[in-house]
Amino acid sequence: MSIQVGSVASCKHWTRLRVILYMSEVEYIRRLNAGLDLQESGRLDEALAKFIEAQSLDFPHSAAAVNAGLIYKQRRQWSKMHECFLFASKHLHGLVSWKRDSILWNLGLSSTALGKWTIASRMWHQIGLPISVSSDEPQLSFGDAIIESVDRKRFSVVTIDPCRGRVQEVADTADDPDLGDLVLHDVSPFEYESVGDGQRPVFELLAVLNHSRLPAYTVEVVAQSADEIAAVDSRLAKINAASNLGRVQRRQDGLRVGRVVGPQLQTLIDVMSAWELERPGRQVNSIAVEEK
Repeated sequence: MSIQVGSVASCKHWTRLRVILYMSEVEYIRRLNAGLDLQESGRLDEALAKFIEAQSLDFPHSAAAVNAGLIYKQRRQWSKMHECFLFASKHLHGLVSWKRDSILWNLGLSSTALGKWTIASRMWHQIGLPISVSSDEPQLSFGDAIIESVDRKRFSVVTIDPCRGRVQEVADTADDPDLGDLVLHDVSPFEYESVGDGQRPVFELLAVLNHSRLPAYTVEVVAQSADEIAAVDSRLAKINAASNLGRVQRRQDGLRVGRVVGPQLQTLIDVMSAWELERPGRQVNSIAVEEK
């Protein structure tokens, strides 16, 4: 039986290719493991460099891209995070379901941060969420949730897609997420908080995507007696239960509402109709309003 020259050349080609792939895999694993060791010891810059080196080999595996992407996520570098998870999403074959879903979740998150709605909606749809693939920005409702900032402050939001929510309460300071702000949060809750008869998911706050820029006011309520202070306090408590006006501080001669934002000022005026209110900065019948 004779062997054609072309067949011999082809066999040599495939043997050489297998050797190249094997050497590429060995080097990929070496760089990946070096990056993981550096990451574990907290040397993130060096770890990231190793993950990027491993990914540059163009070996068909997602691990290096995922680990680099998670460091970029931690640093809020959305474009670079997106590039990493977009690469990883092309190498899902053979992955267990939770690893596959984690890649799709993070690609959806980075796409949302960048406003790439077609990719984001495709990821949510692929995972199984009731979202149609579209180039339009989704405006849905996934119910109420809680976000937690880096300094462990918590805020109530109504979620409009898997990783965005709109803040529903007034912040104590202008540095915190405020009423109406659109925020980006992680896609998986790290715990659940009991609220009334149910539980709400608690997500890590990643970024404020859009500030509402509503005008904020400080409201001072000065009362003449302890009974009047108690009456005002009771009325403010009822308003706060419905409208989240802000922190109410009780003083010897009255009360102070730390921050009243935007339309909540009108709520305060309407409900406390016994006290008249003129323009900000003037005190009339025991109430003073100062624009912040």
